[in-house]
Amino acid sequence: SKTRLKQLTDQSKAVHYTTCELSDKLSKYVVSVYGAVGAIQNAFNKFTGARDSFLAYDEALTDAMKTTNLTKDEILDLSDSLKQIDTKTPQNELLALVRAGGKLGITGQEDLLGFVRAADKINVALSEDLGGNAEAAITAIGKMTDIFSLTDEYGIEQAMLKVGSAINELGMASCLLYTSDAADEL
Repeated sequence: SKTRLKQLTDQSKAVHYTTCELSDKLSKYVVSVYGAVGAIQNAFNKFTGARDSFLAYDEALTDAMKTTNLTKDEILDLSDSLKQIDTKTPQNELLALVRAGGKLGITGQEDLLGFVRAADKINVALSEDLGGNAEAAITAIGKMTDIFSLTDEYGIEQAMLKVGSAINELGMASCLLYTSDAADEL
Protein backbone atom coordinates (compact mmCIF):
# COMPACT_ATOMS: atom_id res chain seq x y z
CA SER A 1 0.00 0.00 0.00
CA LYS A 2 2.94 2.31 0.67
CA THR A 3 4.34 1.48 -2.75
CA ARG A 4 1.00 2.14 -4.33
CA LEU A 5 0.78 5.47 -2.51
CA LYS A 6 4.31 6.33 -3.63
CA GLN A 7 3.41 5.40 -7.22
CA LEU A 8 0.34 7.57 -7.13
CA THR A 9 2.28 10.44 -5.56
CA ASP A 10 5.00 10.15 -8.21
CA GLN A 11 2.42 10.03 -10.99
CA SER A 12 0.62 13.01 -9.51
CA LYS A 13 3.89 14.99 -9.40
CA ALA A 14 4.67 13.99 -12.99
CA VAL A 15 1.22 15.04 -14.18
CA HIS A 16 1.52 18.29 -12.24
CA TYR A 17 4.98 18.96 -13.71
CA THR A 18 3.75 18.15 -17.23
CA THR A 19 0.65 20.30 -16.78
CA CYS A 20 2.69 23.26 -15.50
CA GLU A 21 5.20 22.88 -18.32
CA LEU A 22 2.39 22.67 -20.89
CA SER A 23 0.65 25.71 -19.36
CA ASP A 24 3.91 27.69 -19.47
CA LYS A 25 4.52 26.81 -23.12
CA LEU A 26 0.91 27.56 -24.00
CA SER A 27 1.05 30.99 -22.36
CA LYS A 28 4.26 31.81 -24.29
CA TYR A 29 2.57 30.64 -27.49
CA VAL A 30 -0.49 32.82 -26.80
CA VAL A 31 1.75 35.84 -26.17
CA SER A 32 3.54 35.16 -29.46
CA VAL A 33 0.25 34.84 -31.32
CA TYR A 34 -1.03 38.09 -29.81
CA GLY A 35 2.21 39.80 -30.79
CA ALA A 36 1.94 38.55 -34.35
CA VAL A 37 -1.70 39.62 -34.58
CA GLY A 38 -0.77 43.05 -33.22
CA ALA A 39 2.02 43.42 -35.77
CA ILE A 40 -0.29 42.41 -38.61
CA GLN A 41 -2.96 44.85 -37.42
CA ASN A 42 -0.36 47.63 -37.13
CA ALA A 43 0.85 46.97 -40.67
CA PHE A 44 -2.75 46.96 -41.92
CA ASN A 45 -3.45 50.28 -40.15
CA LYS A 46 -0.36 51.85 -41.73
CA PHE A 47 -1.41 50.56 -45.14
CA THR A 48 -4.92 51.93 -44.64
CA GLY A 49 -3.53 55.30 -43.55
CA ALA A 50 -1.23 55.46 -46.57
CA ARG A 51 -4.11 54.52 -48.85
CA ASP A 52 -6.35 57.19 -47.32
CA SER A 53 -3.59 59.81 -47.69
CA PHE A 54 -3.08 58.87 -51.32
CA LEU A 55 -6.83 59.02 -52.02
CA ALA A 56 -7.05 62.49 -50.43
CA TYR A 57 -4.06 63.64 -52.50
CA ASP A 58 -5.56 62.18 -55.68
CA GLU A 59 -8.87 63.92 -54.94
CA ALA A 60 -7.06 67.25 -54.40
CA LEU A 61 -5.28 66.78 -57.74
CA THR A 62 -8.57 66.02 -59.49
CA ASP A 63 -10.28 69.05 -57.93
CA ALA A 64 -7.42 71.28 -59.05
CA MET A 65 -7.54 69.80 -62.57
CA LYS A 66 -11.26 70.57 -62.84
CA THR A 67 -10.88 74.31 -62.26
CA THR A 68 -7.55 74.90 -64.01
CA ASN A 69 -8.03 72.84 -67.18
CA LEU A 70 -4.53 71.44 -66.71
CA THR A 71 -3.80 67.91 -67.87
CA LYS A 72 -2.88 65.16 -65.41
CA ASP A 73 0.81 65.53 -66.31
CA GLU A 74 0.66 69.33 -65.94
CA ILE A 75 -1.06 69.15 -62.56
CA LEU A 76 1.51 66.58 -61.39
CA ASP A 77 4.31 68.92 -62.52
CA LEU A 78 2.64 71.78 -60.67
CA SER A 79 2.24 69.58 -57.59
CA ASP A 80 5.97 68.83 -57.70
CA SER A 81 6.66 72.58 -57.91
CA LEU A 82 4.39 73.16 -54.91
CA LYS A 83 6.58 70.78 -52.89
CA GLN A 84 9.47 73.23 -53.37
CA ILE A 85 7.60 76.05 -51.56
CA ASP A 86 9.10 76.68 -48.13
CA THR A 87 5.94 76.34 -46.03
CA LYS A 88 4.35 74.26 -43.32
CA THR A 89 1.09 74.16 -45.27
CA PRO A 90 0.23 70.58 -46.29
CA GLN A 91 0.35 69.65 -49.98
CA ASN A 92 -3.40 69.04 -50.19
CA GLU A 93 -4.10 72.55 -48.88
CA LEU A 94 -1.73 74.01 -51.47
CA LEU A 95 -3.65 72.07 -54.13
CA ALA A 96 -6.87 73.55 -52.73
CA LEU A 97 -5.31 76.98 -53.35
CA VAL A 98 -4.58 75.89 -56.94
CA ARG A 99 -8.27 75.01 -57.24
CA ALA A 100 -9.23 78.46 -55.89
CA GLY A 101 -6.87 80.08 -58.40
CA GLY A 102 -8.51 78.12 -61.20
CA LYS A 103 -11.92 79.35 -60.04
CA LEU A 104 -10.60 82.91 -60.38
CA GLY A 105 -9.63 82.18 -63.98
CA ILE A 106 -5.89 82.01 -63.38
CA THR A 107 -4.30 79.80 -66.00
CA GLY A 108 -0.89 78.33 -66.67
CA GLN A 109 1.41 76.57 -64.27
CA GLU A 110 3.61 79.60 -63.55
CA ASP A 111 0.70 81.93 -62.75
CA LEU A 112 -0.97 79.26 -60.62
CA LEU A 113 2.31 78.64 -58.79
CA GLY A 114 2.69 82.38 -58.14
CA PHE A 115 -0.91 82.56 -56.96
CA VAL A 116 -0.35 79.69 -54.52
CA ARG A 117 2.90 81.15 -53.18
CA ALA A 118 1.19 84.50 -52.54
CA ALA A 119 -2.00 82.93 -51.18
CA ASP A 120 0.01 80.76 -48.78
CA LYS A 121 1.98 83.75 -47.48
CA ILE A 122 -1.22 85.76 -47.09
CA ASN A 123 -2.92 82.88 -45.33
CA VAL A 124 -0.02 82.45 -42.90
CA ALA A 125 0.35 86.19 -42.23
CA LEU A 126 -3.33 87.15 -42.05
CA SER A 127 -5.13 83.94 -41.08
CA GLU A 128 -6.70 85.47 -37.97
CA ASP A 129 -7.56 88.74 -39.71
CA LEU A 130 -9.20 86.87 -42.59
CA GLY A 131 -11.86 85.45 -40.30
CA GLY A 132 -10.79 81.84 -40.51
CA ASN A 133 -12.06 81.25 -44.06
CA ALA A 134 -8.79 81.58 -45.91
CA GLU A 135 -10.09 80.39 -49.28
CA ALA A 136 -12.89 82.98 -49.35
CA ALA A 137 -10.52 85.75 -48.26
CA ILE A 138 -7.85 84.77 -50.77
CA THR A 139 -10.48 84.57 -53.50
CA ALA A 140 -11.56 88.11 -52.55
CA ILE A 141 -7.94 89.31 -52.70
CA GLY A 142 -7.57 87.64 -56.10
CA LYS A 143 -10.69 89.47 -57.31
CA MET A 144 -9.34 92.79 -55.98
CA THR A 145 -6.11 92.36 -57.93
CA ASP A 146 -8.23 91.85 -61.01
CA ILE A 147 -10.59 94.78 -60.31
CA PHE A 148 -7.69 97.20 -59.80
CA SER A 149 -5.77 95.72 -62.78
CA LEU A 150 -2.77 95.04 -60.56
CA THR A 151 -2.05 91.68 -62.16
CA ASP A 152 -1.12 93.29 -65.49
CA GLU A 153 1.32 95.63 -63.78
CA TYR A 154 2.86 93.38 -61.10
CA GLY A 155 2.01 89.79 -62.00
CA ILE A 156 -0.35 87.66 -59.93
CA GLU A 157 2.01 86.88 -57.06
CA GLN A 158 3.24 90.43 -56.39
CA ALA A 159 -0.24 91.91 -56.96
CA MET A 160 -1.75 89.61 -54.34
CA LEU A 161 1.06 90.30 -51.88
CA LYS A 162 0.56 94.05 -52.33
CA VAL A 163 -3.19 93.77 -51.70
CA GLY A 164 -2.52 91.50 -48.70
CA SER A 165 -0.05 94.05 -47.30
CA ALA A 166 -2.57 96.85 -47.81
CA ILE A 167 -5.24 94.85 -45.97
CA ASN A 168 -2.78 94.18 -43.15
CA GLU A 169 -1.92 97.89 -42.89
CA LEU A 170 -5.61 98.85 -42.95
CA GLY A 171 -6.24 96.31 -40.19
CA MET A 172 -3.46 97.77 -38.06
CA ALA A 173 -4.63 101.33 -38.75
CA SER A 174 -8.20 100.51 -37.77
CA CYS A 175 -6.92 98.89 -34.54
CA LEU A 176 -4.94 102.05 -33.78
CA LEU A 177 -7.99 104.25 -34.49
CA TYR A 178 -10.14 102.06 -32.24
CA THR A 179 -7.49 102.15 -29.50
CA SER A 180 -7.11 105.91 -29.89
CA ASP A 181 -10.89 106.44 -29.65
CA ALA A 182 -11.05 104.23 -26.56
CA ALA A 183 -8.18 106.16 -24.96
CA ASP A 184 -9.91 109.50 -25.70
CA GLU A 185 -13.03 108.29 -23.87
CA LEU A 186 -10.97 107.57 -20.76
